[in-house]
Amino acid sequence: MSIPPLSALGGILTFFMFGLKWFRLVLISASDAVSKGYADAIVATLQSPHDNLGVYIAHHYSEVNWNMTEAEVDAMFQAIKDESRIIVMVVPETDLRRYMLRAAALSMTAGDYQFVFVKTTLPSESDFQRLATTSIWQKGDGHDAAAKQAFRNVLYVVFGNTHDDIGGWHQLAKEAAARVYPAGSSNMPDLYEPDKYSIYLHDAILLYAKVLNTTYVPTPTRPLSGAVIAKTTSSISFNGLSGLVLMSVHADRYPGVAIYDLIENDTFAEAAHLHYDLVNGKPESDSLVGIFRWGDGRTNQEYIPPDVPVCGFHGELCIEETASQVGLYVGLSVGMVGLLFVLLLIFRFWRREREINNMGWKIPFNALDFEAGKRNRSLTNFSNRLNKSTKSLGTDRQTEYTYGQTTLTDSFSEAIQKQEHSSVAIARFKRSVVAVKHIRKKKIATTDRTLLKEMKMLLDLKHNNVTTLRGVCTDPGHICVLWEYCAKGSLQEILDNDDIKLDTMFKLSLAIDICKGLEYIHRSELRFHGGLQSSTCVVDSRWTCKLTDFGPRYLMNGAELDPNESEEHRYRALFWTAPEFLKKALTKRMRVGSPAGDIYSFGVVAMEIVTREPPYQTMDLTAEEIIRNVLIPKDGLLCRPKFSALSDSFPAAKQIGGIQRLVERCWNEDSSFRPTAKTVLKVLNKINPYKKANVIENMITMMEKYSNQLEDLVDERTAQLEEEKRKTESLLYRMLPRKIAEQLRIGMPVQAEAFEMVTIYFSDIVGFTSIAAASTPLQIVGLLNALYTVFDDTIKHFDVYKVETIGDAYMIVSGLPEKNGNKHVTEMASVSIALLNVVRHFKIPHKPTAQLEIRIGLHSGPVVAGVVGLTMPRYCLFGDTVNTASRMESNGQALKIHISNVTNGLLKEDDRFKISERGEMDIKGKGKMTTYWLDGFESEEDFRTLTRKANSIDIDLQSASTLDIGHTNLSPEADQEPEYKTKPFKTPQLPSAFDIQKQNSALSDIFDPADDFDPEEY
Repeated sequence: MSIPPLSALGGILTFFMFGLKWFRLVLISASDAVSKGYADAIVATLQSPHDNLGVYIAHHYSEVNWNMTEAEVDAMFQAIKDESRIIVMVVPETDLRRYMLRAAALSMTAGDYQFVFVKTTLPSESDFQRLATTSIWQKGDGHDAAAKQAFRNVLYVVFGNTHDDIGGWHQLAKEAAARVYPAGSSNMPDLYEPDKYSIYLHDAILLYAKVLNTTYVPTPTRPLSGAVIAKTTSSISFNGLSGLVLMSVHADRYPGVAIYDLIENDTFAEAAHLHYDLVNGKPESDSLVGIFRWGDGRTNQEYIPPDVPVCGFHGELCIEETASQVGLYVGLSVGMVGLLFVLLLIFRFWRREREINNMGWKIPFNALDFEAGKRNRSLTNFSNRLNKSTKSLGTDRQTEYTYGQTTLTDSFSEAIQKQEHSSVAIARFKRSVVAVKHIRKKKIATTDRTLLKEMKMLLDLKHNNVTTLRGVCTDPGHICVLWEYCAKGSLQEILDNDDIKLDTMFKLSLAIDICKGLEYIHRSELRFHGGLQSSTCVVDSRWTCKLTDFGPRYLMNGAELDPNESEEHRYRALFWTAPEFLKKALTKRMRVGSPAGDIYSFGVVAMEIVTREPPYQTMDLTAEEIIRNVLIPKDGLLCRPKFSALSDSFPAAKQIGGIQRLVERCWNEDSSFRPTAKTVLKVLNKINPYKKANVIENMITMMEKYSNQLEDLVDERTAQLEEEKRKTESLLYRMLPRKIAEQLRIGMPVQAEAFEMVTIYFSDIVGFTSIAAASTPLQIVGLLNALYTVFDDTIKHFDVYKVETIGDAYMIVSGLPEKNGNKHVTEMASVSIALLNVVRHFKIPHKPTAQLEIRIGLHSGPVVAGVVGLTMPRYCLFGDTVNTASRMESNGQALKIHISNVTNGLLKEDDRFKISERGEMDIKGKGKMTTYWLDGFESEEDFRTLTRKANSIDIDLQSASTLDIGHTNLSPEADQEPEYKTKPFKTPQLPSAFDIQKQNSALSDIFDPADDFDPEEY
C-alpha cells in the first residue's frame, strides 16, 4: 500500500542532490497517524537507493510518540547540526511550525540549512488553497516573524497529479462498502472514515487486476509467473484515484512531483515540477526548475549553498591560535623573509654575473655593411662636407667623429690600412646605422673580467646626451667599437662649417647639452670621460649634442700609434687634456682623467663654441711648444687658449664676461678649485637668456621663417617650371599631333590608324640643285629656314598638319589626325593657293633679285598613319596615296598646282575653285592618268578673304627680307593691310639635374636625408 509514495521519496531525494547541487539537507517526512513500521519503511526506502552516495540517515523518534518535549527537539536538532550529510526526520505536518520555531531558536534558519517537507498523501483542493495563503506559518501567537523566517528555509514537496480534485473518492468508498455489505448484513464491519492511503491500495489492486486480465491464460503448458506479471506491467496505464498510473520497464511507477517555495509575498508557489504523461503510447516527462529563494534572500541563480560550513561541522577547520602558535608563525615568517632575502641576494649576484658574462655585445666584422654607410654618407655630405675633409687633419685621429668621410670610395678595411683622414666610418648593422671606430690592436682577450665588467657598465649607460654603445668587434685585425650614429656629425665639423649659422640660442644649447652629458657620466660608475673634445661631441638629427668615445678604456689603453700620423697631429690631440694628465698621456698612451679633468676639457670646448675657432689658433707656436708651455708654465704664466674678438656671436657683453669667467675657472691649474659639472650647468642656466626656450623651439622659429621664404621661392620656381613646361609642350606639339603627343607623354602606346580619305600636299623648289651649287651651306640653311618659317606660319591658319620637310621638299596633309569630313580637299586647295602666293613674293636672302619657284602636287585618297621609332619618333603616312601625291608634284610645273583626277572630282563639289584640265599623262608607276591644274578662285572676294587670312601671319625672317604677301590683282585696300611682327621662336631649355640640385641645396642644411635613412631600401 505504501510502496508508490516511498519510491517517490527516493526519487525526490535524488532530484535535490543532482538538480540543486550538493548542500546540507534536513528532510522532514510526516503524516497524521503512522505506525513505527511505516516510519521504518520510509527510512529504509530513502536509504536504499543512495548507499553509493554515502547518505547517512538518522531518525529520531520514540515508538510512535510524536509529542516530543522541547528539550528532546533541541537535542534532535543539535544531533542534526553535528551530522555531515542528509538527515531525515519523521514528524506530523501539524507540528511542522513548532519544529521550525525550534530550528530558528538554534540559529538554523539564516540560510545555512535547507528543510524539505514531503507530503506523503495526495493533496486536496484545500491543501493548495492553504499553501497560497500565510496560514501555514502565521498563527498570531507572537512567533510569526520567527516562523516566517524559518519557513523561508523550507521546500514543500507534493506528490501525485495535483490538477485533479480527489475529495470525492470518500463518498465512492462508502457507496462501494454499502454494495458489498448491504444494510442488515450480519457480517458488516463498523463504518470508519476511509484511510488516506487506501487510494494507493485501490490503484495497486486495479493495476494487478489489469495485469492478470492481460497475462492470464488457462492452459497447463504456460503457468503464470511473477516475471511475466512484472514484464506485462510496463504496458499498462490507466487513470486511478491517485492520478495517471504509468509504469516503467522496471515495474516502477512514474511519480508526479511538485515543489513549492516561499516567494516574496510570503506564500508558497510552485518553483519546480516533474510530471509524466502518455504521448503516442509512450511516457513523456514535463519538468521545470525555476527560482529557489534561500533563507538569506539569495536565489539559486546567483548562489549555491556550500555542503560544508566554513569551519567544518565540528569546528575542525577553525583552530584557535595559542600564544605558542603565534610565536611559531612569527618565527616561520621571519625565517621565510630571511630566506627570501638571501635568495634575492643570490639571484642578484647570479644575474649580475650572467650579465657580465653575456657576450651579446660581440659583433662579427662580416655583419657590418659598409656599402650602405657609403651610400648614406653620400646623401648627406656629397655637396658640402666632402669638400671640407681636409680641415679635419688637425684633430685626434683616434677620436675624430667624421663618420667615414674617406670611406666614400674605399671600404672600411682599406680605410683602416690607409688612415687617410679618420678612424671612424659608418656602416649598417641589424637594420640600423652605426658609427664604427677602429682600435689599433691586433687582438684582445674577450674573457678578461676587467673588459667584461667595463662592457656591462658601458651598455647600462642610457642618457639623452650620451651616445649608446652598440657593441665591439673583436675579430683579430678588425677590432673596432660601434657607437650610436648621429646624422649631423661632430661638433668640430659644425663649428668649421661656415654655412651653418649658430646664434646665441644654439651655442648655449650645445654647451648645456655637453654639460648634462658630463654630469651623468660623473654620477655613473664610469666616473669621467677622459677624452672630451669637440670631435667627441656629436649632434643628432634633432640637434641634440651627445658625448661619445668614452670607452672601452680597456681597448683604448695601450693601443698602437698610427705610423702615418705626424708628431704635430699627436700633440694637437692633447690641446683638450688637463695639465695634470699630460705627462701620462704622452708617455703611457692610455686614457686617463678625472671629473675635474673633464671640466678643463669642457672649458676648451666652450671656448670653441663661442669663438668658432680651434684652440690656440692665435698663438704662433707649434703644437709641441704649446703642450710643453701648458705642462710647465713659463714665468708663472699659464698657457691657455685665447678668446678672440667677438663680433656678432654673443652681442651681450654681460654674457661674454660670464662665459669667459666660467671658462677661466674651468682652466684653473689646481683641479680642486675647478667647478663641478653640476655647478657649471647652474652657471650656464643663469647666463642663458632663453631659460624657457630650447634648441627645438629655436629650430621651429627658424624653420617658420625659412618656410615663408621657401614658399615664395617655390611659387617663383613653380611659375618658371610651368613656363618651361608650356614651352616644352609647345615644342612637342609642333613635332607631333596633339593627340599623339598626349598619348606619348602619359606613356600610352600609339596604335596605327587608317583614314578613308585625306588630301596630301607635296612641293619642292625648282632648280634647287643649281641654287645649292651656287650657294654656301649656311646660305642654303638660311634660305630653307626663311622659306619654311613662312610656310609654317601660313599653314597654321588652316586645318592642315605638317608631316615633314626633307631637304627642299615640303609635305602637309589635311584630314588627319583629326578627321574633318570632306573639308580636307578644300582646305588643302586653299593652303596651296596661299603658299603659292607667298612664294611669288618671297625673296631669296642672299640673292634678292632671283625669283624662287616651287611646284605643288595634290592627291586625295586613303592612308595609314602611325608613330615610327622611340628615339626622335616621327608621325609618318603610308599608302599609295602618298606615292601618287609625290608623282603629282614631280610631274608638275613651276608656280603651278598639279592635282589628280580624284582631287579634281572632290573639288568640283565646291564651285569656288578654278580648275583646268591638263590632259592625259604617263605617270611613273601609275600608267596613263588624266590630271588637272588648280588655277585659283573663281571669285575675287574669295581670294581677298584668303589674302586677309594670310596677311594675319606674324613672322620674323631675321636675315630674310620682309615679305609683301599679296597678289598682283589685289585692290589698294588689300595692299594697305597692316604688317605684324613678332619675336622669333626659341627652343625651350629644360632644367638639368645639376640645376635642380643647386636650387634645392639649401634644404640639405635643415632636412638631412640621413635622418630618414632606411636600411631596408638597400
